[in-house]
Amino acid sequence: MNNQLTAYFQQRPHLGVFIQARMGSKRLPEKMGKPFYGSQTIPMLLIERLLKAGIPANQLFLLTTNLPQDFGLVEVAERFSIGVHRGPVNDVLTRFVQAAHRFSKSTIVRVCADNPFLQPQYILPLLMRLEQENADYVTYQFASGLPAILSHTGLWSEVCSLSALKQVRLKTNKENYREHVTNYLYTPNSGFRCSFVPVPSPWDNFQDYRLTVDTETDFNALKTLYLLWQARPQSLPQLLLNNPECCTHMASQILANAK
Repeated sequence: MNNQLTAYFQQRPHLGVFIQARMGSKRLPEKMGKPFYGSQTIPMLLIERLLKAGIPANQLFLLTTNLPQDFGLVEVAERFSIGVHRGPVNDVLTRFVQAAHRFSKSTIVRVCADNPFLQPQYILPLLMRLEQENADYVTYQFASGLPAILSHTGLWSEVCSLSALKQVRLKTNKENYREHVTNYLYTPNSGFRCSFVPVPSPWDNFQDYRLTVDTETDFNALKTLYLLWQARPQSLPQLLLNNPECCTHMASQILANAK
């Protein structure tokens, strides 16, 4: 457990980590309920790893939809004794704002449940930057200038203020901005205070890797990679370098699922 991360959160009860998940994926339906590592699903693994990393259970939440098919995700949250909020299916921005008000959180760490290899240890630098610069939005950025959230790496979260999300709701009803929550914040001339933290070493060399699950091909390939990661004590960057066949798959999937 990261005691520094735990202490930081406990001293700031306004912080909340929101995991976004639903069963109704268009490209891979019910992927959030499919066994990924043993009997564990990706949401289970994410919750478990975030808790082990030091996120207090009372500051970790699962956000899903109000559709009956997502009740299984509610049960997952309850199993880990974390909060859960059910809201609109496609207007995920509103789902986040509702949850923030319900749980009294004014600063949000957004975690996408498509990312089984999320690196929780990199959450703290984002929060510290947000606080230091009084920013509206903070995420990582590659040396190329590409925000990590627009890559396929799936390793990092992003943080933002509730006030900024509420402003976005007033500014636009466009489906893209309502579904993807933070997109509007970092668009050119949005008027929001955005800050970008350099991708930590050695990850800047991995911009063209894909560790996010959108398709069945992704699911099967990353399931195998995750099993290797857990079975062999080595760093994730080293694992990727030792398995070049994975990189070939990732390159093809990046082309097929361009953002």
